[in-house]
Amino acid sequence: MPHTSYTLQLILSAAAFNNSLDQLQKSLSPRLANNSFFSTKTSPSQTHNETLNATSTIESVAAWDSDLYCGTQDGLILHYSLQDDLSSSDEVSEDNKNTINLGLGKKPVDRILLIPQVSKAVVLCDSTLSFFSLPFLDPIPSSVIQPIKNVSCFTHDIGEEGRIGEDGTVELCVIKRRAIQLYKIGGESMHLKKELPLADGARTLTRHRRILCLADAHMYKLINLQQSSVTPLLPTPPANPALTVVVRQDEFLVVGEGTIGIFVNANGDAIRGTLQWSHYPHHITVDYPYIVALLPNNSIEIHNVTDQKLIQTIPDQQQHHLQGMASCHGIKVWMSDVAQRLKLHHNNTEHPRAKYAAMTTTAARTLVFSKTGVWAQITTPLTTQVDRLLAENQIEEAIHLADDSHDTRIRAELDYSYQRCGLVLLRETLFEDAFMLMSKGNMDPRMVIQMFEGLANSKWLKKEQQQQPSVFEGVWSRLQELGTIKEVVQRALNGTNNEMRRTLLMNAREALERYLRVERNKHNDQVISTVIDTSLLKIYMSQKNDAAIYRLLEEPNNCSVEDSARALTKAKKFDALSVMYRSKRLYEKVLEIWTKMYAGELEDDTVSDEKRKSVLERIKGLLMERDIRDEDLPLSVVMHYAWWLTDQSPCDGVEIFTKSPRRHEMDRDSILERLEDEAQKTYLEYLVLTEKSERADYHTRLACSYIKDIQRDLNDPSQSEEIKNTLEGFKEHVESTQRTTPYLTFVGFLESQPSPSHLIQLRVSLIRLLQTSELYSADTLLDALTKAGPLDIEKVIVYGKMNKHKEALEILIHDLHDFVGAETYCVTNGKSPMLNEGMFEEDYLSSAQLNERRTLFTMLFKSYIAIKDSDLMIAKSMHLLNTQGFYLDTLKVLEMIPENWPIDMLQDFLIRSLRRSLDDYNESQIELALSRGENLEVNSEMIVLQKDIGPVVVEHETTCIKCHRDIGESLFVRESECGQLLHLHCAKVLGLVDNQ
Repeated sequence: MPHTSYTLQLILSAAAFNNSLDQLQKSLSPRLANNSFFSTKTSPSQTHNETLNATSTIESVAAWDSDLYCGTQDGLILHYSLQDDLSSSDEVSEDNKNTINLGLGKKPVDRILLIPQVSKAVVLCDSTLSFFSLPFLDPIPSSVIQPIKNVSCFTHDIGEEGRIGEDGTVELCVIKRRAIQLYKIGGESMHLKKELPLADGARTLTRHRRILCLADAHMYKLINLQQSSVTPLLPTPPANPALTVVVRQDEFLVVGEGTIGIFVNANGDAIRGTLQWSHYPHHITVDYPYIVALLPNNSIEIHNVTDQKLIQTIPDQQQHHLQGMASCHGIKVWMSDVAQRLKLHHNNTEHPRAKYAAMTTTAARTLVFSKTGVWAQITTPLTTQVDRLLAENQIEEAIHLADDSHDTRIRAELDYSYQRCGLVLLRETLFEDAFMLMSKGNMDPRMVIQMFEGLANSKWLKKEQQQQPSVFEGVWSRLQELGTIKEVVQRALNGTNNEMRRTLLMNAREALERYLRVERNKHNDQVISTVIDTSLLKIYMSQKNDAAIYRLLEEPNNCSVEDSARALTKAKKFDALSVMYRSKRLYEKVLEIWTKMYAGELEDDTVSDEKRKSVLERIKGLLMERDIRDEDLPLSVVMHYAWWLTDQSPCDGVEIFTKSPRRHEMDRDSILERLEDEAQKTYLEYLVLTEKSERADYHTRLACSYIKDIQRDLNDPSQSEEIKNTLEGFKEHVESTQRTTPYLTFVGFLESQPSPSHLIQLRVSLIRLLQTSELYSADTLLDALTKAGPLDIEKVIVYGKMNKHKEALEILIHDLHDFVGAETYCVTNGKSPMLNEGMFEEDYLSSAQLNERRTLFTMLFKSYIAIKDSDLMIAKSMHLLNTQGFYLDTLKVLEMIPENWPIDMLQDFLIRSLRRSLDDYNESQIELALSRGENLEVNSEMIVLQKDIGPVVVEHETTCIKCHRDIGESLFVRESECGQLLHLHCAKVLGLVDNQ
């Protein structure tokens, strides 16, 4: 069935028109006219001194925006105004009326022309043009604009519609018996611009820019107003009214003899094809690209300008007896059918006012009138067309009609149409296609979900909900008829074939899933998104699609926490529940579920053994996550589950205390009190070695922890034997390098073991701590080391911290045979018996440090001399003299060496000592000479300065120029430029003297 292009919408009913006449006749106050979309306004300045004809009829109409003007056969104009007051009843309220009496007797109003650009209305009645102001048609005084008499017809320049000239005027073309007059009319005045002779006058005319197209009693003509030239076209029909209209720029349509319409251009040449009507038209108008004609049989024929084909005939089925037609600038038309269909179901979720008005009103440019009524020719609403097709079960045609509509103004009509088509397909159990159309129609997904048992939630449709589903009244009624999906399938199968029923229900769920996935990407509304995601989750659960469940919950989602938790708990999908809680940042609930799963309190069959074993790792990872906000996971919760994790796995638990982003907020002392053994040691290492804590007790406790572990190992006889073997191995190393230069200290020997045992690793860790820390209690550690066993090198470091250098050197030389360590100990002033990178790179050595180092090397030399092995004693003593002789006093060395040493053994040491002494003496002499020279230079400058400035006299009245106090006997400064005196401290304040 071809769709209807246009329809007639009543805008002024006969009852409303006659009611207006009755009110005027009785001079009553205006009241509502129920069948009209317009109200009429009464001007208090107007009086009616003539009795109205009881059978007064409409002779002409004009409209603009929301105002309708009807001229009657009695010389009156009735003004109706569309009230923008949309009530819940979808009716338009009416206000007062305004009636204009032209004062020309009971003569028909032939034409009303509205010129909104200059807010003027021009009315032709009894061959007189009268002028009024818009929108209330207040008469313009004749002193401002004089009425024009003896007018046969007139027109405006259609090319100026919606425009205004540079001088603020528009042109009006007036035809008299034998002349053409061109007037310019503006906001406050009108004047004659030009007058041209016209021998035969005119019956009708129209104008576009420079070209007039008119018809006299014999001929259609084109008149060029610029050139004053006339082009004859064709004879006018003698028995019918001459009709001509502007099609577009430089193109006119004239109706010739018979029923033929001819298109001509500005030169008078025929263009396009011809139009053919079934009867000679009474009236024609243009709504480009259409020509609309009112025929004698009261039908309306609409032709397309481009191909001259008849596209539609609108019959007068209601016997309105139409008698006229007029073009207008565009009037708002209320579409009652559309309003009823597009009204939202719930009163508390009405459309916004502006949006509803846009959906239910349209603009019309063609008016049709009878003697007592007015209609607007409008495009037939899409909703009406679709409902007609669906009523005839022409579903595909209805869908194609909606698909072919591209006018964004009718977005709501498109939505309604798609939704209605979708519901029809749903009735036919074509779920996939039905949901696709519902998606195209932007149906609220809640209305679709509500049809599925197990997914529906009655609270979505309750009126007290903050945001109810938006559904058209016309769609709601169809939804109620369909019922649930189960009922739809039941009706389609007539209650038979259970297997087919299950298949259709499963197909419906699968189609719903795909529909919701599409809708999920369309909606940003929080409420709707929550319903969609929650429903998707339930669908996946019913399908036992665990992969889809996790995929939905792991990505950002809007699942309802309450509904989803209830469903997942019922299905015993606790791991998925934890994922959902995590996506909602409910981390405490996540941890609660994981701990119960680990303890076996919650059983989830969907979780693999591997994943179940990784629960501790997942808990640790969550507690150490950096992107979690403090308010989402309070410190108290972190500590609770950190201690729970510590009870299960101390190693993992202590990692929370040392690596958590909240670790600096934790109470370190309370943590240390609860931790034990290895976990406590690990936390102490974190505090001391990583955080560089300056708490002395932390350093002491860590060292004691190392000693305790070593002592535990030493209780094993094999470990005690390892210590002896290590010492013997080092001595053998020293023995093998006696004739060469050894580079390894005892500590270096321990660190160089290719496969160090646990004991050696513990000792190295302890040694490094003792070496680097300055905060531990040396007395406490020395006591612990003494009780632990043969930990000699550790004691050496502690002795060094206690300045017990003699005991330290005795151990290094006699017990350990660590000669390199002993010399290193002396070089570092007792700080270290081990070689460290950069230990000899000292920028400055104070005299106290130098003296201390000399004392240490002297003690070391004495220890070397006391070695019983003479060869070893000589080798080490001479090595010390030759390498560190700078720190040894020559005379003391000579006193300590055995008497049987030959002098040539000491030759190198003595030569270097004497050379160093001579260099020191020469250097001191040079310094003395430089000092004397500097003193002499200063004294010379002082003498010259005294000659230049003379003596400085300080009297009792002499004051400081800054503080204005007496100089007295205090230290003072003389300012060089002006010779003024200041206290020394005042001069420092002013920056005249360096603070040093």
